[in-house]
Amino acid sequence: MSLPILKIDGEECTVPVVEGDTYRSAYHGTSRNTADQIEGAGFTPSAEGWYGDGVYFWLNNLRMAVWWAMRGCRDGRSYAVLECVVEAGWTLLADQLWNDAELRRAVDDVYRDAKVPPNWTHPSLRSKLTYVFLMACKAANIHIDSIHFTWQPKRARRLFPEPVQALCLFRPQNASVTRVLATGDVPTHYEEFSR
Repeated sequence: MSLPILKIDGEECTVPVVEGDTYRSAYHGTSRNTADQIEGAGFTPSAEGWYGDGVYFWLNNLRMAVWWAMRGCRDGRSYAVLECVVEAGWTLLADQLWNDAELRRAVDDVYRDAKVPPNWTHPSLRSKLTYVFLMACKAANIHIDSIHFTWQPKRARRLFPEPVQALCLFRPQNASVTRVLATGDVPTHYEEFSR
């Protein structure tokens, strides 16, 4: 299968896609109740997220998964972190898109009025660029199963000085839980922990 090509201002751009890796240290942070549901019935996509409907994993970084789970359970719920095996399938490498300054400028010029779907929670030029390339894959009849990207929380740079790898999986049946690694209540000093 050939890689999809997107034309921008007459220039051809190859979409950076790889055929699926298997991640054996993929971590999913969530509430304890949701973790119990996942263990019983499997994953279901979130209604919204960076890239919309999908299941989000931190790759090879248990610490980030714990931080993320605690952050989401500050309302008094108990948190849990699931260790999973993920078959990524066809994966769009978002960082390769984002790091090409010329391509970013071209996409912003040509697709200035393009809007990412409302369930993409972080609308930005990065999101727009990723969305445009996802649509290029769809037009080329290449089904993208996941997006690999990096992220660094602004409020927790002390804890995570380097960006962390993450994966948005569009096919939840490609993930299975191997074990629950962490559970608990969010500590009262969480606000200090999150800065």
